[in-house]
Amino acid sequence: MSDYLVEDIVKCDECGSRNLTRDETRGEVVCDDCGLVLEDKVIDQGAEWRVFSPEQGDQRARTGAPMTVMLHDKGLSTDIDWQNKDY
Repeated sequence: MSDYLVEDIVKCDECGSRNLTRDETRGEVVCDDCGLVLEDKVIDQGAEWRVFSPEQGDQRARTGAPMTVMLHDKGLSTDIDWQNKDY
């Protein structure tokens, strides 16, 4: 794993070009001139939420409540309804 940020890559190690493209879908930084892959397995640091309906548009949460030491189970319990199904 690299110890530098992708934004720190300013030129190609092979040809010296500064024409670099970050491919978000493949997680790579590629030189546009020679095709060298300068970095791979780049992690997307952007938001992870998805919206499935218009009502969810303003809700940016993708998980439940945070862990807390104030609760006996640290807030990590699972609730099962009377029909024995998760909800």
